[in-house]
Amino acid sequence: MGNNFSSVSSLQRGNPSRASRGHPQNLKDSIGGSFPVPSHRCHHKQKHCPPTLSGGGLPATPLLFHPHTKGSQILMDLSHKAVKRQASFCNAITFSNRPVLIYEQVRLKITKKQCCWSGALRLGFTSKDPSRIHPDSLPKYACPDLVSQSGFWAKALPEEFANEGNIIAFWVDKKGRVFYRINESAAMLFFSGVRTVDPLWALVDVYGLTRGVQLLGEWLLSGPLVAGAGTNLHSHESWWLLVASIKLGAQEQLHNFPVNSSVLFLATALASGAY
Repeated sequence: MGNNFSSVSSLQRGNPSRASRGHPQNLKDSIGGSFPVPSHRCHHKQKHCPPTLSGGGLPATPLLFHPHTKGSQILMDLSHKAVKRQASFCNAITFSNRPVLIYEQVRLKITKKQCCWSGALRLGFTSKDPSRIHPDSLPKYACPDLVSQSGFWAKALPEEFANEGNIIAFWVDKKGRVFYRINESAAMLFFSGVRTVDPLWALVDVYGLTRGVQLLGEWLLSGPLVAGAGTNLHSHESWWLLVASIKLGAQEQLHNFPVNSSVLFLATALASGAY
């Protein structure tokens, strides 16, 4: 965590008895598997819409926290990579600074845990541009307050995963299913029903037990065709070069990318505009 944090006004401390607990789910499977659609109050009914890459292409800038649209208790470092909640257990909703891609992992490290509260980090997505959301209009809680509004989807991270030092990655697939993993664990279904036809920004509520988080900058791709692929395409530059090489028919360049046939298939589909 950085030491240089921007100032925000303090609010009266919340009552810890009001903090609701997360409900763990044990739906573990490969992300290419078949999952049931869970019923949960923190997301909307799934809508069927054409799959797209939210944001219109591969990310050109690092994923950071939105510098202005944030809860009143959020302190943010000067790099916009780390946030912490200064008091209470709520009023700590944050967003990403840009839309994320379908299958792009949002990776967070829990930097601070505060044991006097219950409930933990809330994670999800929104189709509302944070730059058009006034910070004063943000509710105290992502769940259930924010997700009761159209265009917001989020759910509580199970408390047993909210340990200091844990790295949480979450992403959405083209069917609107949100997956997550803890450290190097297998991917788990988190929730479903996200509308993927519009650009999506990451939503992170630094709630309850979770006092501080840091965004990790390495860009990773997830998806049914790259799960377990063991590729070295851990940067958007390398991935884009692979897609561009296929699109331009530069077959002689493909030997520079140590990828398996599944990854090559996905890159070819992206290059042709079929995915």
